[in-house]
Amino acid sequence: MALLRRHIVAVFFTLTYLISWGCWFGAAALRQPLGGFVGLIAATGAFGPTIAGFVCTGIASGREGIAHLLRRIVAWRVSWKAYLAAIFVPFLLAFLPLVLFSYFGGPSIYVENLSRLPMLIPFFLTMLIAGGLNEEPGWRGFALPVLRSRHGSLVASLLIGIFWGTWHVPLYMLGAPILIASLIGFVVLTTIISVLFTALANYTHDNVWIAIVFHAAYNTFIPNLPGLFNVPRFPQHQMIAVLMVVVMVFAVLWWWRREPIEPLTTLEFGK
Repeated sequence: MALLRRHIVAVFFTLTYLISWGCWFGAAALRQPLGGFVGLIAATGAFGPTIAGFVCTGIASGREGIAHLLRRIVAWRVSWKAYLAAIFVPFLLAFLPLVLFSYFGGPSIYVENLSRLPMLIPFFLTMLIAGGLNEEPGWRGFALPVLRSRHGSLVASLLIGIFWGTWHVPLYMLGAPILIASLIGFVVLTTIISVLFTALANYTHDNVWIAIVFHAAYNTFIPNLPGLFNVPRFPQHQMIAVLMVVVMVFAVLWWWRREPIEPLTTLEFGK
């Protein structure tokens, strides 16, 4: 057990990939429609990071650590500024590229269509589970505090972003729909946007619930907002969004330089 605690980060990423990739490739090997038992296998794979996060928390910190992680998942009483950032930043990353591309000759958009935003609420509620709860207790709930305590916020963000992005590789190989057309572009984007997740985590004292909201909002606005404005998705939208994220990341790095980051978690994760 001491050996596992000493290498708990490697255990987490290995277990995450074993659960998720094993389930996804196993479901694909059955060559049946994604329903019933096969769908359950695939869905279990989607929860790989969260399952691994709880297992590794138990190994590193026992029942106390698991209880602490659960409290961070359901701690919805956070600053309104955190909620604003978690919802408004993904909205801007989806909306401003449409506006800017339209201004420079792309398809016109009509601001009046913003009145249709409530149509996305059911999708957002689904994404809280299928696009946030299934991942964030692992990535930001377990891995981030451990890696940040050892390597700092920036390195922790980049490491998680790389593993987070490459975790999706089977979804490309198996032909499932995914948000961004290019695997390389997707991994790069998740790597840099991971810095924004870390900034939100640092601000909210590692609140996992707000990370789930941020993840769900991102998965809601990025793929669905173009359709809400009746315009197709263009590569230029992705390029503008990436540039926006880069600008936001530089702002976060400037903030971190001015405000040194103190460890926010109260538990020791097998140092």
